[in-house]
Amino acid sequence: MYQHNQGAERSIVTTSVDDMLIASSTASESDAVVAVLASQFEITDNGEPKLHLGCSIERNRANRTIQLNQHSYTKSILRDFGYANCNSVSTPMDPGAQLLPATAENSLKVKDYPYTSIVGKCMYLATCTLPDIAYTVHELARFMANYGPPHVAAAKHLLQYL
Repeated sequence: MYQHNQGAERSIVTTSVDDMLIASSTASESDAVVAVLASQFEITDNGEPKLHLGCSIERNRANRTIQLNQHSYTKSILRDFGYANCNSVSTPMDPGAQLLPATAENSLKVKDYPYTSIVGKCMYLATCTLPDIAYTVHELARFMANYGPPHVAAAKHLLQYL
């Protein structure tokens, strides 16, 4: 992330590999930043952003709001793990869940379950657009190297919540 300030004008530029977003206090400030970048790099202006790093961007200029969501990324997670048509639950974690380190015997029972992949993908959701799952993801991440059936059950519960 880069920031440009000149008097009352301000621009914030985010980059990821070859994608860039520019947010400026005025259109003229945005044009000035684009001109500086264009003088140094070959750039393409794709207009109003709709998608960036898996986040959908919905802007309502009349209400002066911007909404971010990851609906399509969330749906792809559910499809990947066979939960696209599951019954939903109202909380990200079962209130009665007891997550403790797994015994070696219990770890073997679920060693082929894609637990770490689920937790990793959900971590991206929690840090970008779904803070309501952050605590659950944090608790699941504590056991990435030592999970058992209760942890898998909690991960499945989280998928049902999504």
